[in-house]
Formats: sequence, structure tokens, C-alpha cells
Amino acid sequence: TVSIPGRYPLLLISDGASTSMVPLTKSFPGVDFVHVPQGFLTVRLPSGKEILRATSHIDCVIDAVPQEATQDGVPVVLVDPRYFHELVLRERDSHLLSNLTRKYGAKIVVVPEEEAYLNPANFILLLDNRIIMNKAPKTYQRLIDAGVKADSIIMLDEEVTDLAVLGGSIGCLAGIYTR
Repeated sequence: TVSIPGRYPLLLISDGASTSMVPLTKSFPGVDFVHVPQGFLTVRLPSGKEILRATSHIDCVIDAVPQEATQDGVPVVLVDPRYFHELVLRERDSHLLSNLTRKYGAKIVVVPEEEAYLNPANFILLLDNRIIMNKAPKTYQRLIDAGVKADSIIMLDEEVTDLAVLGGSIGCLAGIYTR
């Protein structure tokens, strides 16, 4: 799941998520729940070829920087470029991106194609609303240009790519250690 705060809180739930998530919709009045296609990880092989590895964890392809981390108090949604195109092309999901901006007031930032293999949408959200993200300087700049405060982003010094083979990136790794 991915939580998008704002005027109208929104929770994105992967189609591949457990059906045990369905009762949550009754537990949180005032929160909109939207089902989205399952996610994937981009894995770059030693040959340079990239493959997509399916996962129900949509936070590998879409995640939200909280409004407290932005200059204008508007949440910023970071989206993998292939997932972005999938949402645009799928009739069932084509409205989601426009709703994120119109109804929920979020800004959309698409990861540059050449940094997709770094899976930068799979970042770590800290309790103070800062994020730790993989080394992806072009993505970092797009987040800054969208209004994310520079001091709200901690970017790794080195690229982390080996975790994708294991089924996640740095956000998933942090989740394992915090459970």
C-alpha cells in the first residue's frame, strides 16, 4: 500500500495485495482507497539488459513524499516511468494520475528512464518526514524542482542495485529491519 496525504487522504492498494486489506476500507472513514496494478522492480543484469520483476509491493514503483517535506505543503508522488505509462494506457487506471493532481492536490514526478533501474520510488520515509533515496541525481533534481525541500532528501552516495534481485530496494530493506 502507498499512503498519499493531503486534502483527501488516499491509500493505494495493489491488485496483488492480500484480500485481508479489503476490511480496512470500513475502518478508516474519510480515506479513499484505490486499487492499482501490482508493482515491479527493475533489475539491471550484468549484460546491461533490464528486466521487470513482478511484486505486489507498489511502493517499488509509486510512493509519496509527504506534504511536510515540500516547500508549498503539497505532497509529491514519485512514479517509475514504466508504471506511469501503464497507468496512462490502462483504461481502468487512466483517471488515477489526473485525480492525484486535481482531487488530491498532489504533484506527479516521473523517474527519468535512465534511472529506473535504481528503483528510486522505493525510498525510506523517516519519522521526521525526510526520505532516504537511492543515488539517483536526476530524480533528486526533479523532486527539488517539484518543491521537495533539499534538506528533506538524503541521497545515498553509492548506487544500490543488488537488492532488486532479492525482491526490493532500499525502502523494502528498511522495512525488514523495522519489523
